[in-house]
Amino acid sequence: MNGRKLALAGIAVFALGLVGCEKPMFFEALLKDTNQLFGKTESEGQTSAYGWDFDKYLLPPAFAQETLEAIGAMSPVNEGLVREVRDEYERVEESAIECSDNPYQVPCTDPDMFWDTAREMINRYFTGLTAQYGTYEALTSEQRIDYAEVLDCRLIAGDRGAFAAETVVNLHVPDAETSRYKEYGVSWQENVIRCALTVCGEQASDYIYELKGIVQTEDARSVTDTQVPYIQPAAPREKEGSYQLQEKTLSVSYDKGKSWTAVPVTMEDLFVHTDIESQGVPASLDQGSYIISPGLTAFLYGGEEGKPVTMILSRDQGKTWEEKKVSDRIAVRRSFLSVTENCIYAVTGGDKTMGSEYQEVLVSRDGGDTWEQCASPSENGTFLTQDVNFVSDAVGFITVTSHETPDFYRTEDGGVSWTQMSVELPVPYYSANFSMAWAPWQEGEHLVMYVGQDESAPFSGMMCRYISPDLGRTWSFDGYGISQ
Repeated sequence: MNGRKLALAGIAVFALGLVGCEKPMFFEALLKDTNQLFGKTESEGQTSAYGWDFDKYLLPPAFAQETLEAIGAMSPVNEGLVREVRDEYERVEESAIECSDNPYQVPCTDPDMFWDTAREMINRYFTGLTAQYGTYEALTSEQRIDYAEVLDCRLIAGDRGAFAAETVVNLHVPDAETSRYKEYGVSWQENVIRCALTVCGEQASDYIYELKGIVQTEDARSVTDTQVPYIQPAAPREKEGSYQLQEKTLSVSYDKGKSWTAVPVTMEDLFVHTDIESQGVPASLDQGSYIISPGLTAFLYGGEEGKPVTMILSRDQGKTWEEKKVSDRIAVRRSFLSVTENCIYAVTGGDKTMGSEYQEVLVSRDGGDTWEQCASPSENGTFLTQDVNFVSDAVGFITVTSHETPDFYRTEDGGVSWTQMSVELPVPYYSANFSMAWAPWQEGEHLVMYVGQDESAPFSGMMCRYISPDLGRTWSFDGYGISQ
């Protein structure tokens, strides 16, 4: 086997950290209330199909001080460090590794990637937890964890002898909103809670690693000087409502799908570039072309000969609707809406040639009755429009696709003028393909912007996170994130 150079902070993908969450310790809460959570406190000789004996071995400690002390004693990983990994161990097939009945000892087929055993350690922990405290059928919907999905992990401290690895874990539950675990992570999807857990592992033999404990990532970060970037949830802007396209009808919901209200617009008007009769109704609307909130719901569509760019809106949760003509522009490729305290901004991208297009930016200060033309970000056109968001009446952003760097335009005078901007990508090891910027939004005292890799999959995969303390004049790299 040949030697390999591995950038330790970015092997494969990057982990997610949950910052500033004031919450009870996740597993400590579980362990203190096993009767209520899992239906019983004693198992009845439960073993797995793999021969693990969960009764014989104690569940490794969760959020224990000794685990944090062990992590604090490990050598932290430097973000910029690139090590020459010499293959001290040969890769082996898992079937060739002699394993005991200890479920918390995990086979390692490639000891040069020892920290990757943290994935299986997380799975074994949750398996042991449920095996010890009861069957799935004994739990209520609010108490259940269907399974733990480990998205990825990365080394933050230690070596082959003992290590700490941050993991990104999706807890799949019946309902993320009613689950008792929703405070321990981020409600990611209807049935998913995302958590950040750091695993402490120790080498038991050449090809065996043992789970020694689990702590919250934020706690692990407090005891190590690792320079691996701290990761925030790469979540899209908060949504207050949702829509569906069924039976050639657009409907909106303000109560998470319990009830739906039809929007009085035809599919032919909504999708002017699609032959509905022959191709059917598209599966979704273009991201950014609509706003759904109790105070204002609006959809922007049209932009072809005989079908002007139009906005249909409701201010009373769908009880009444109004249609507003926005522009006579034709050959519109994509449309975007952004609402601030006193303004509605509409941006269309079109006249596409050779991978570039022109943006038309309009603003309404009277709820859509009249529209004023703003300046275009570039007189010579830009790359294709990717995303739009105004964070105030005056400050807004238009991001565009790029094959090399994440480019975007910023205005601080309500679209009278625009400044082209870009951000510096992190370590070159990661920079390839990070070229799709998503329009910044307000998060606490900062603006937050994510830069991804694929324009067709908003907020998917690996992303770089940037923050700005001055409404987007300057930006600093703030780590990585995983969204899916």
